Amino acid sequence: MNSGFSFRNRLVLAFWAVLFLALLGPALYFGHRIKSEVREEAVQEVARQLRALDWTLGHAGGARDLRWLDATIKGLAARLDMRITYIADGGQVLADSAFSLDRVGELENHAARPEVLEARRAPMGASLRYSASVGGELIYAARSTSGYGRVPPGVLRIAKPFTRVTALVDRAGGHLLAVLAASFLVAAILVALVIKTMTDGVRGMVKVAMDIGEGGLDKRITTVPGREFAPLVKAFNGMAERIQANIATITRQKSESEAILNGMRAGVMVLNAEGRIVRTNPALEEMFPAAPAYVGKTPLEATLEPELQQACEEVLKNGQEGLFSQRRVQLRSDSDRHYEVSLVPVPGEGFAGAIVVFHDISEIKRLANVRRDFVANVSHELRTPLTSIKGYAETMLDSGEQFSGNARSFLEVIRKNADHMDRMLDDLLQLSRIESGKARMSLEPMDAANAFRSAEKGLAALAAERGVAVVGDFPAQRPKVLADFDQLVQVFRNLLENAVKYAPQGRGRVEVRAEVRGDELVVAVDDNGPGIAPEHLDRVFERFYRVDKGARGRPAGTGLGLAICRHILKNHNGSIRARSPVPGRDGGTRFEFSLPLARASADQTKAT
Repeated sequence: MNSGFSFRNRLVLAFWAVLFLALLGPALYFGHRIKSEVREEAVQEVARQLRALDWTLGHAGGARDLRWLDATIKGLAARLDMRITYIADGGQVLADSAFSLDRVGELENHAARPEVLEARRAPMGASLRYSASVGGELIYAARSTSGYGRVPPGVLRIAKPFTRVTALVDRAGGHLLAVLAASFLVAAILVALVIKTMTDGVRGMVKVAMDIGEGGLDKRITTVPGREFAPLVKAFNGMAERIQANIATITRQKSESEAILNGMRAGVMVLNAEGRIVRTNPALEEMFPAAPAYVGKTPLEATLEPELQQACEEVLKNGQEGLFSQRRVQLRSDSDRHYEVSLVPVPGEGFAGAIVVFHDISEIKRLANVRRDFVANVSHELRTPLTSIKGYAETMLDSGEQFSGNARSFLEVIRKNADHMDRMLDDLLQLSRIESGKARMSLEPMDAANAFRSAEKGLAALAAERGVAVVGDFPAQRPKVLADFDQLVQVFRNLLENAVKYAPQGRGRVEVRAEVRGDELVVAVDDNGPGIAPEHLDRVFERFYRVDKGARGRPAGTGLGLAICRHILKNHNGSIRARSPVPGRDGGTRFEFSLPLARASADQTKAT
């Protein structure tokens, strides 16, 4: 804020004000003290003269009557330059050097005069006041006396002009004021010079600070106004060095970020806290050519994707609430390109915004379709020769013929492996249909316990053969989930079959528990088998992945069951995960999946 006075002028004025007040106080005190001392001394002098006058009148010769008194005090008053008055005890003036004897009677009664009253109580009284009779300020001193000869007892009073004393005091005051003014002037000049020297040094510091603020990061303060400023100068120069180093680091990091963004094959869109586009990189400009023109606009305006706009708003809202979780969505453009978009909120001072990364997965989608089509085609092509092999092997085994050597055992192996390949082809075809979305799925509210019981019946023979107990525990209220019954049975069947196979033979136990958590039904399938090593937990849902490829004594599996479960649950807006060991136990494995509860309004069948 700019004011009428500079800092230097305000500082000088402040020092002058302090100096003036510092000198004014002692000057006023000493002036008052001198005036008081002079007045006191004047009063004392008058008192001494009064005592001398009283003694003189008491020892003087003559008639010693009122005429004698009048003539004597007039003579003494003229020589001593004072006024002498003699007042009777009743206050009547009997003689006054300023008035003739025949006019004394015209004077007013003096009984109430302060000095007269005090003289009657004490040896002497004194006062200083203005006299209308003589037209000036006088010092009065009065003394009680027993009279002089035929002069009756009364009060002898003298009055001396105070103007001389006042003039003396005024002259002393004038000299004091002159000394004060001279001292103030000299001190003010010295203060101005000192402040000028100091402010010149500060002005140099300010100039260096302004140069640094305008980009001169190599500027440093070299002149120190005084020792008191040395720590400030040292701190300022250190701060300037750190700023220079930080600016260099930020510039380098910015260049690196620019290089990284420009070199990325993924498209990047940076949003501010208001959800507006701040910048893009060349890869995004290739994906959406109009994106650079929409800087300052919303992602919807740049990409015309409502789903992306909704995801951005959710991420920004979560970031403002302190929830910095990542969000992923998949988009399909008009040009049949597929993008997987990752949205990450950026923490900062308050909340900085979000970064949106576009990964072009069109080729991955194409290869996935090629793979699914290949699997489906190969499965169909293998079905016919496999059926023939299996049929001929079963026909020969059921013909009743006697085979020599190991022929029958060879036929048993052929039939067993044909059955295994047949199951694998079924799983492959089912997985291919689920992944491609061609599998028919009818979503309707249902009791998950019914699907569990159906799967349990289908595996009763396998469980009895291996001596494994299967138990289920579902909530008494039996909440309904929105699911396809056959596919939910498939999920239970695959998980139960897995658990039965890996539970210890003869003493195995599989427990299925369900509970409601929020708006989901969570089902846990626990076994008391050997468990799964941590490095395998994230991969058991991959197709054909098996933890114990060389294990014996367990029924062979296709390695596709858990992959099918994952895809079915994904299509149901659910999820699945594996945990080992089972919480609260030393071993075993838990497969836990969740399904959304059916809403009251979801009473109609949804077909996909």
